[in-house]
Amino acid sequence: MAEDGNRIVKDITDNNQDAIFVKADVTQKSDIQAVVDSALTTYDKIDILYNGADIHDGYDNAVELEEDFYDKLMAINIKAPYLASKMVIPHLSSKVSVLLFRSQIALVVANMIVNHKKSPLLN
Repeated sequence: MAEDGNRIVKDITDNNQDAIFVKADVTQKSDIQAVVDSALTTYDKIDILYNGADIHDGYDNAVELEEDFYDKLMAINIKAPYLASKMVIPHLSSKVSVLLFRSQIALVVANMIVNHKKSPLLN
């Protein structure tokens, strides 16, 4: 939400800190790339990736859960953290870097990323 993003940036900058807002749909690869590009253009590096977007199915069972909502659930909770991590990891600083995953489901993605032999997090 642009209004919330701009309000948060204002709160941060009013406290003499630096912040930017980039409106993005986390299910869209091009939007995530735009966020990464904006961060790199503004700050020249990325130290932290916080994967905090997630939605919940309300404990619906397979019969109750609509396929469209299931697709949205997977796109936000699984694919988005994967895409963000894939795009950010090559740019993480070599000294101190942090990947945070808010969603329990996204921990599956985190384990896949961190346990990969070529992960820069293991260097």
